[in-house]
Amino acid sequence: MEAASDAFALRGVIEGFYGRPWTHQNRLIAIDYFANFGMNLYIVGPKDAAWQRTDWRSSFSDTFIAEAAELVTKGKMKGIEVTFSISPGLSVVYSSVADRKLLLDKFSQLAECGVTHFCLMWDDIDWDLQDPNDIEKYTYIEDGQSEFSNWIYECLIAKNPDSKFSICPMIYWGRGSNAYINQIGKNLHPDINIMWTGRQIRSEYIDSVDAQTFARDAKRKPFYWDNFPVNNLSLKHELHLGPVVNRENNLSQHTVGLVANPMNQFWASLLPLSTVGRYLSSPSSYSPEKAWEISLTELFPKREDRDAMRTFSECFLSSPIQNAGNPRLTEIFTHYRNSDACAIDATKNLIHEIEKSYERIISIDFNWPDFAIEVRPWLDKFLKLREILMLIIDESVGILDIEQRNSKIQEIIDTDRFIVCREQIEEFLYESL
Repeated sequence: MEAASDAFALRGVIEGFYGRPWTHQNRLIAIDYFANFGMNLYIVGPKDAAWQRTDWRSSFSDTFIAEAAELVTKGKMKGIEVTFSISPGLSVVYSSVADRKLLLDKFSQLAECGVTHFCLMWDDIDWDLQDPNDIEKYTYIEDGQSEFSNWIYECLIAKNPDSKFSICPMIYWGRGSNAYINQIGKNLHPDINIMWTGRQIRSEYIDSVDAQTFARDAKRKPFYWDNFPVNNLSLKHELHLGPVVNRENNLSQHTVGLVANPMNQFWASLLPLSTVGRYLSSPSSYSPEKAWEISLTELFPKREDRDAMRTFSECFLSSPIQNAGNPRLTEIFTHYRNSDACAIDATKNLIHEIEKSYERIISIDFNWPDFAIEVRPWLDKFLKLREILMLIIDESVGILDIEQRNSKIQEIIDTDRFIVCREQIEEFLYESL
């Protein structure tokens, strides 16, 4: 995909979630897809990888370096800048020269692999200084973070003046003036990017007004870390397969770039990430609905695969950035509310499509054979939607039995915590009483 004149300068993905990291093979495949999506940056930094966070003081292993070099090399061939983030904030001593040198050594290892964009993360740590030496030296924690960051950056550009450097601050979301961002922005070298998730950790909207507010406080444009379609932590029972929405079409003018944080499930992430790539490559012409349909077509060339994926994905359009129900269920439930004669036939058609889609997705001929494995809990719950719809059209259920029927449906919904159209179904059950 070619970038339009209004494309984001930095556009890509940050593997920055909690939970099981993607595999090396996933990442090699990802580079091909990200290039097709029009992206140019891939930051590898899964929070639960020991090298990234808890064991940051140790040198990278030979295996890690070999894999990193392979990713960087392939990325350059595909126009994707691959880099790796490190999060030392759980145990770092900001004033410690030894700690600074340890981190610089790790970045130097990455530089030898061909990395030129370095990422230092201060997110998700205690908000107060912990070490006695730091408490004695710094008034505020942001003073220690900015001094540490500047020292690393200056050492990197001394070796390679073309080095780029980005940090994720300790406070990385908000709206309006922020004293922490104001202070760290004042202290940091002006060429260091500061990452920002927007007005919320998972921002429903990202617009230019907020970006300009950030730029005023931080003395630089924001580098957006967009927490979509991520599903870690409290969202781990959700899938987010809809398109990215509510990102302003002139945002690229007010930011140095945007990277999207994907789901733990690699294959499932590709559909929403494809729409992110279309937005980043041409924000002024972006249409969520068109981008989603084009992405389905490109990712699933076979009609039967595409139809199956559409039927399945329509059950997972909702996310923290959008409350979107399954359009087929919306249509069916509207028919029931209006006592339309076509309600039962429409329900039977959807039951048939669910069965057909399920069988296609689990078949060995499906375009992404590993997809069914990684989304198995949701796929099983998707099949239970068939049971729910069969109960709804059960002609043996009389007026007096509706409460009992609804109780059975609720039992199916509550079988496990994995979410498939839950709110839509429960709303329908409530209205039917």
